[in-house]
Amino acid sequence: GAKPIVKSSLMLGLGEPRAEILETLATLRTVGCTSLVLGQYLQPTITQVAVVEYIPPETFEAYAREARGMGFVSVVSSPLARTSYHARAGFESAGTGLGAQA
Repeated sequence: GAKPIVKSSLMLGLGEPRAEILETLATLRTVGCTSLVLGQYLQPTITQVAVVEYIPPETFEAYAREARGMGFVSVVSSPLARTSYHARAGFESAGTGLGAQA
């Protein structure tokens, strides 16, 4: 039968170091995750955790390249990427081997 598509997403901008992000991506690959969404955390209201930093688009692009190099089939990585919004595009492209790109 067909392999299940395993997807995960990370919201960045809470002060996480680059090494921690890459370690998390490597761990996701070891458990079979092939579809990834990386987006900017945005504070919903003043009572939630504050944004520590706004990640520039170039950094999201660099993470996307690294994720693809690790073997993720579908990668959506941009400040406004949201897992629910991009899930369908990622799912549809996962079978092609191309992966969604943003």
